[in-house]
Amino acid sequence: MSREILAGRIGVALLWLGLALPFAFSVALPAASSAGDAGRVVTARVLDAVSQEPLADAAASTDAPAGGKAAAVTTDAAGRFTIAVLGDSSHVTVRRIGYRPITLRADAVPEEIRLQRAPLTLTSITVTASATHGHDVAEGSHLALSTTSRETIAARPAPSLAEAMDGTEAVSTSRPGSWGAKAFVRGLGGERVVVLLDGNRLNRACNVGMDGGLATVNPDNIERVEVLSGPGSTLYGSGNVGGVVNIVTRAVREDSPLAGEVRMAASSAVPGGRAGGTLWGRHDRIAFTTSLDAASYGDQRSPTGTIAASSFRDATLDASGTYGLGLSHRLDARVQRYAGRDIGYPGSGDASIPEEDRLLLALDYGWQASRDTFDGAKRGVVDGVTAKLYRQSVDHHMTMAMVKPPAKLGGMSMRMETDARSNTETWGGRAQARLVPAHSVTLDAGVEATQLNAEGTRWIERQMTGGTTTMVLRTWPGVRVADVGAFAQSMIKVAPWLDASAGGRLDDVVRRADGFATTTEWVPSGNAGLRAAFAGEYYARVGAGVGYRIPDPTELYGLLLRPDGYLYTGEPNLETETSWNVELSVGRASQRTRVSATLFRNRITDFISTVVTGDTISGLPVRKYRNVADARVEGVTASASFAASPRFECRATAGYSRGENLGTGGPLPSIPPLEATVAARVTPGSSWPWIEPEWAAAAEQERVDVTQGEASTAGFSIVNLRMGRAFGGTNVTIGAENLFDASYRHHLDPARVPRPGRNAFVKIAQGW
Repeated sequence: MSREILAGRIGVALLWLGLALPFAFSVALPAASSAGDAGRVVTARVLDAVSQEPLADAAASTDAPAGGKAAAVTTDAAGRFTIAVLGDSSHVTVRRIGYRPITLRADAVPEEIRLQRAPLTLTSITVTASATHGHDVAEGSHLALSTTSRETIAARPAPSLAEAMDGTEAVSTSRPGSWGAKAFVRGLGGERVVVLLDGNRLNRACNVGMDGGLATVNPDNIERVEVLSGPGSTLYGSGNVGGVVNIVTRAVREDSPLAGEVRMAASSAVPGGRAGGTLWGRHDRIAFTTSLDAASYGDQRSPTGTIAASSFRDATLDASGTYGLGLSHRLDARVQRYAGRDIGYPGSGDASIPEEDRLLLALDYGWQASRDTFDGAKRGVVDGVTAKLYRQSVDHHMTMAMVKPPAKLGGMSMRMETDARSNTETWGGRAQARLVPAHSVTLDAGVEATQLNAEGTRWIERQMTGGTTTMVLRTWPGVRVADVGAFAQSMIKVAPWLDASAGGRLDDVVRRADGFATTTEWVPSGNAGLRAAFAGEYYARVGAGVGYRIPDPTELYGLLLRPDGYLYTGEPNLETETSWNVELSVGRASQRTRVSATLFRNRITDFISTVVTGDTISGLPVRKYRNVADARVEGVTASASFAASPRFECRATAGYSRGENLGTGGPLPSIPPLEATVAARVTPGSSWPWIEPEWAAAAEQERVDVTQGEASTAGFSIVNLRMGRAFGGTNVTIGAENLFDASYRHHLDPARVPRPGRNAFVKIAQGW
């Protein structure tokens, strides 16, 4: 029996099991009850213990009723929350990243809850929404932010992480197959978006980016994905032309000395599934988290037939530990190992990836000076210090076979086999201090250094009538790129209703490669912004930023034969891309309603693309990387959410980008069209499952760059339906994606690779 058939049968069996479980548990378990306590409502404000400022987006939760799900809310822009509890003896827990959680009896919750700051490491970009002013490692800029939560990821059957981000404001996705999906931010992707894993930069190993940063991250072990849109972030350096995507993995638990979770998932149109588990432990000053997950998916099925060579297998081991050096110091260590095997990649001809391996080692340190200041008194200029060291290596192995019949070669036949191996190694470190020179001023300042080493070779054997030839391409000739930068980012409270921000960064970039001259350049970047609040709930934000992107090794030194028949060659003298961005946001952030809209215009100078030179190498036509012209990407993104009651909430996102090559007046390639998502979640009662219908649509895209071989894409509209219920420590989610079996593909997907058809799925997680 083939692996694909076995994976499909296992998936169908698990699917039927999941469909039966909610109904079996609905009969077996009683409805939630209050066990003798009369219900009540708790209202309070959450403040920073040092600055006395309100904390938005803090999470407040209560005890779970028997057989039900714990209530949970978040604070609004004024730090307020209101939550229903079972009775006076119930407990309310308030949490926020960067602060110590606090648990109080419901009858002892004060009007104002002051949270102590905790030592914070450099694993998170931010935990605040664009409408708020937070206290975290990214405080100080007014860039737009959107977040994909663990709850959203857990409710979707996505085999790779980028797909679980569908519907996130400013994000579009590209799916070449079941593996390797990528995220685009405001119409820009690839090396124009920084991808971080717990603050550690993820670099690709494939010369053409088949293994984009999100492809090698298991979606089941993610706490949230943070998306910082637009250039100008001084904290994260090269590549932030489109924005920054930071993946935050699940952290140690504060509420139990030992806890765990086992989970599994299965789907039909992407036949197969994944299974795994996580163990959390804590004793005195030491805490740890260990996760192990594995997946096996067969070739995905579309309404027009099975997509050959779209299957894959992988496994991930993620282990982290935390040691608290007293109340004010914290040391985190992480090891993550990813192994992908037999990965199909239908978006690249007949290519497949026998092996894709990634190893990440990271060490983070945090010191929080203001740990005991409940009275708000100032305790010196230095509020905290963080530091990071990491090493990451990625090894990529690709094979490809191609046969051309005699009719296409003047009576001759040809078979071409390719074997390619490449690897990258990234070393990085950062030190950052949080300074509070005045009560209304915060300043983050630090230094960062990264070193990228890359090397790759491709062997191509061509068998034609009359003989065999072998070509060896040194696709990456021992490349080394070093980037050392210093940065500062500040926030000033000009008035109770007005904040100002400004930041600057200067990098020294050195590029080397075997057989090429060394080049050095200084690259400045920065940002400035204002945010005004009105009536406690409404706000307006204006920002301007300058970002940059160092050319990647393929663009600088690559020598690469691609399936389109062209030989792509690098240009060592490429200029660094520079992005000039302006944007305006307006919105409302209350406890029940969140609405925002952002207009942006991004001017990219020295835009890098390819041109046909007219030359040939070994009879192959040549495309060369060049700074072809300036470019502009402009558009609008919007999001809204509304919680009418604990029983009903809805959300929506929309985005439109327009790209233009200012040199030719033509469109830029890989720009998504107008896209929108609308969803609602209904919870009829505590003993009923929640139900979530979702509608997603995209307009047709006729603005395409034909010089890059791009084709137009038809619009589409699909409907998804999900439902789930918690039974004590068990969470079950079932549903169907693409409910009406529509045949479609996103514009960013490779041509001729449609998305899966109707995809029934089940996900089960058991915690203790």
